[in-house]
Amino acid sequence: MPWRVVVAGAPNVGKSSLVNAIVGYQRSIVYDRPGTTRDAVVVETAIDGWPVQLIDTAGIRAATDAIEAAGGERARSHLAHADLVILVAEAGRNESEEEYVKILAEHPHALRVANKCDLRRGPGAIGLGGQQAPLLDTSSVTGEGIASLIEGIAWRLVPEAPLVGEAVPFTERQA
Repeated sequence: MPWRVVVAGAPNVGKSSLVNAIVGYQRSIVYDRPGTTRDAVVVETAIDGWPVQLIDTAGIRAATDAIEAAGGERARSHLAHADLVILVAEAGRNESEEEYVKILAEHPHALRVANKCDLRRGPGAIGLGGQQAPLLDTSSVTGEGIASLIEGIAWRLVPEAPLVGEAVPFTERQA
């Protein structure tokens, strides 16, 4: 069974672009208007040889209509079952929104990413309640930080790789 890696954050921070950059092709539709992704888009890939489902979710914020609310609920459902959360913000933008803080509180070990670092207008940290937290800088456009993000995903999912020749169970039955 693949690891479930959920990519979450506010609308228009580049979640879909980031997923496309990780897998190396245009899986998700990307547009500069918030709300393009309304449903979860799942793509199966391998990271460091491990099977991974990357789940690109709708932007989470206070909903303005029923469709956006449904997308947000679906995103929250995927977050509840995630093996790893990648919490995306826009580089240089202060993410003090209630939803961002709530996701971080529910997933304190989330891999935090500052996307669009090629457009940065401020430092590489996000202010949350007066605290600054370091982030992994990425740019889906230039490719900056994508290799480090992939390494970070692999390390978070499998912090201790099995020894060469060691059995690796992939199902509950095998374990």
